[in-house]
Amino acid sequence: MFIWVLFLSLTALFAISFGRERRLFRNGVLLFGALMSGILVVVEVTSQVTTLGGILQAVIVLLIPMTIMFFSLALVVNGIIMLRRERFGLANALSLIIGLGIIGSVAGSIFLLSNGSVAANILAVAVVMLFGYVSCMFMSYCLIAILYSLTNRAYPADFIVVHGSGLIRDNVPPLLAGRLKKGMSLLEGPYDPDGNARIVVSGGRGSDENRTEASAMAEYLRDQGVSSEQILLEDQSRTTYENLVNAKAVMEKERPDGFSSVLVTSNYHTFRTAMFARSVGLKADVVGSPTAKYYFPSAFLREFFALMVKQKYVHLILCILFIGCPSGSSWRFRLVPRGDLVETGELCFNEESLCFNEESLCFNEESLCFNEES
Repeated sequence: MFIWVLFLSLTALFAISFGRERRLFRNGVLLFGALMSGILVVVEVTSQVTTLGGILQAVIVLLIPMTIMFFSLALVVNGIIMLRRERFGLANALSLIIGLGIIGSVAGSIFLLSNGSVAANILAVAVVMLFGYVSCMFMSYCLIAILYSLTNRAYPADFIVVHGSGLIRDNVPPLLAGRLKKGMSLLEGPYDPDGNARIVVSGGRGSDENRTEASAMAEYLRDQGVSSEQILLEDQSRTTYENLVNAKAVMEKERPDGFSSVLVTSNYHTFRTAMFARSVGLKADVVGSPTAKYYFPSAFLREFFALMVKQKYVHLILCILFIGCPSGSSWRFRLVPRGDLVETGELCFNEESLCFNEESLCFNEESLCFNEES
């Protein structure tokens, strides 16, 4: 009954929250919780049918380690590909580092659990719970990012804002060219039904660049046939947040009585950009341009961890609570011969009894005892 209540409550909360505002990370957490509780509901229902319930539970138990192993190996492979095709750096090695980290965490937890000491067990539980928390948050981010992109609906826009992504040797690289092409495609669609929309190119000058991204982007658009009158430059920003703040100021100057806009960035970057847009009070949907398949996993992971860092205090508190409860109450498991004393806080098994400590709760063939004298 509790699982049903939890499932229905989380589903209702998600529907209400997502209906009011799509650009919230909590929507992903609620959706993930609803899906997980939904799986538990299915398990509970099918468990009433012995064969089907047993098969489903066995499949779920097998899928968890298989998914972890597949995901970690896929990240390692992707990291190697990234380092071969892109410049060597921490950002490009992120998927490789995380993949190896997952494998190391699993191996380390198994080793600690085999040690048998209380400290090792607590540490192993802490590692598993930390991995579980980050995994739940990542899955929540994946779900809401996908759902956000699927639920975008075209509307007439006065401005199409294209975000910069950096220049290479002062020229527009393929990633940025993809964003600009996506922005140009919106000029011919439902976002610009009357042909009056203008493109705002947003990007300042990096430390290793001799000109601003905005100027390079404007030049690229003109070479593709977009008239200079259709292009507005925002050439001061160096971050996504600054892109939005400064582009908003440009649009407000052009249309002080109000405007509508749509934002264009890479597909892995859409949801976090939408969150930033909400934070600056910009009511605009975010449209994503295609990204090379090998580049997407590492870039998407960067987006997720950037969000975690931005909300670090919230996640730190939740993570401590998530880890602390099971770690603080961890039991030590070991086999003991009959007659051996059992330490307080230790759970031990032998062929005839189950004891929590020498003065508390004991089960054996002949009695149920709560202490030595009862």
